[in-house]
Amino acid sequence: MQRRTLENLILENEDYFFTGHLIIEGEVIICNGNIIVAGNLSIYGNVSIINGSVIVSETLSLTSPIEVKGGDIACKTINATDISITDGDIYVHGIACFSDIKSDGNVEVGEDSYASNILCFNYLVSGNNYSGSIITTQDVYILGDNSSDSIKARDVLIVGYSDFNGNELIAKCFECRKRIINCSSMSVG
Repeated sequence: MQRRTLENLILENEDYFFTGHLIIEGEVIICNGNIIVAGNLSIYGNVSIINGSVIVSETLSLTSPIEVKGGDIACKTINATDISITDGDIYVHGIACFSDIKSDGNVEVGEDSYASNILCFNYLVSGNNYSGSIITTQDVYILGDNSSDSIKARDVLIVGYSDFNGNELIAKCFECRKRIINCSSMSVG
């Protein structure tokens, strides 16, 4: 598979398509454009995107913070530091490893999610969740087990076991289909 390394990627009013593994060693600045990679994408500098998306068919690796305004992040798997998205969503079809996420949109993970702190509109995990605090405007759905420091949401559904690591749950509606452990306080209703 083809491999390319770029120092920086700066785009305005255009898209960047690449088939293969792409490495960007510097910063990425995109205004009114998308970066679409059929393969892996590794970025070692800051990323700033206005009115554009990052779409990767395989693994997206980010070693510095990424800020997206008016766009989405979509990939098979992700390994990232801090992510900030305004007017957009995060879609990960496989395993997700994040630091902090701040988004006014949805965060959807197809398999397991490993994150520090999550602040978003809806947080949906098809596998297990391992995180710090989760704060959503709307709902949290975890279809596997949950191990998080705290959850604050409107509706929370956890299909597997739930460990709150000695912290709290605050929700209007809560359902855990298996056992709840290590929850210091629970406010439901």
